[in-house]
Amino acid sequence: MNVLAAAVAYLLGSIPTAYVAVRFATGKTIWEHGSKNVGTLNTYRVTGSLPLALAVLLVDLAKAVAAWWIVAMFWPNSLAVVPFFVVLGHNYPVWTRFRGGRGLAVFLILALIYQPMFFGAWIAIWLLAYILSGYLAVATVVAMVLVPAALVALGIQPNVAILFAEIPVLLRYREKMVALVNGRLPKHYWRETHG
Repeated sequence: MNVLAAAVAYLLGSIPTAYVAVRFATGKTIWEHGSKNVGTLNTYRVTGSLPLALAVLLVDLAKAVAAWWIVAMFWPNSLAVVPFFVVLGHNYPVWTRFRGGRGLAVFLILALIYQPMFFGAWIAIWLLAYILSGYLAVATVVAMVLVPAALVALGIQPNVAILFAEIPVLLRYREKMVALVNGRLPKHYWRETHG
């Protein structure tokens, strides 16, 4: 593993976009409000600003693409480390005491770059799981688990780098699954707003 490539991916991934945006716009600390997640949806919940939330999303996508591009330019043989370390940095950023997001947006943009078939299958299974369950988190976990199996069943080898990048995403969804088991996970969570 190229340590420099991994470090670049982690450090770019760890830029705490939502934290900075909410702090600048409201003076609030994002992990103390709303769902307490450092991500796009909670930016909207805390600030009520759709343009700001979209800006957070775009910057998060851009940092993932930038990590891929830089590693492709300087260490093309180390591209396999990018997805895992970008998601790891986003979810556990050193700058905010390792309090980050759930890594879904950065994961998906990298899945689109590394294996468009994986991305397409992921979106399709996620939508179906969301329609059937009504839970955003359940749909995400189902897609993470079923897409690799579905690709294998179709005779398509899932991209190994993307498979490893699922790990830090799933780790951050554990709390959601615990809430589901305990009956505390609301359906259609995206509709909710918090103080």
